[in-house]
Amino acid sequence: MVRHTSEALDSPTTRHRGTFVTLADGTRVVRAPYRFSNADSGVQRPAPRPDEHRAEILADWLSEG
Repeated sequence: MVRHTSEALDSPTTRHRGTFVTLADGTRVVRAPYRFSNADSGVQRPAPRPDEHRAEILADWLSEG
């Protein structure tokens, strides 16, 4: 069965399995489908905004030249 996104978000199964994670900024993202009992992994923070790291990357790139 194919579900609409809103149905998947509200599904008791996805809630129980922790399929979606809500980040500090309120964004809901999908967790990796595989998990390991002794591993500390998962979504840590939202994806960077466009140009968020531009100055840092350019400074690093220019210092190598």
